[in-house]
Amino acid sequence: MIAVCIVLVLAGLVATVRWGGLTVQPPAPPAADVAGPTDPPPMGLVVRRYLWYLTVAVASGVGAGILAAGAGGRLVMRLLAVTAGPEAQGRVTEADEVVGRISVDGTLGFVVFTGLFLG
Repeated sequence: MIAVCIVLVLAGLVATVRWGGLTVQPPAPPAADVAGPTDPPPMGLVVRRYLWYLTVAVASGVGAGILAAGAGGRLVMRLLAVTAGPEAQGRVTEADEVVGRISVDGTLGFVVFTGLFLG
């Protein structure tokens, strides 16, 4: 699980370096939807642009949540467990989890409930 988290964090870093400098440009309106200089934009164009921006924001948030908050947070938790010392290993936390034990359920729960919602 830790190797998967490392790969996810590295994929997020690569995506940030590769596409981080691109500008976000909304789709161009069809020729029939273009309003004159003093006319308000048509309602269909406003709704389409709003939904487009909402989709971009949600997709970015989910990606950042999974790659940074979820996988990165899990790596930080593992680092804290390793550096906690032998007396902390095997202790039960407030969430009824065992310190030092990596589980698929725990990792998926952390990524879903922390990564997705924080993203």
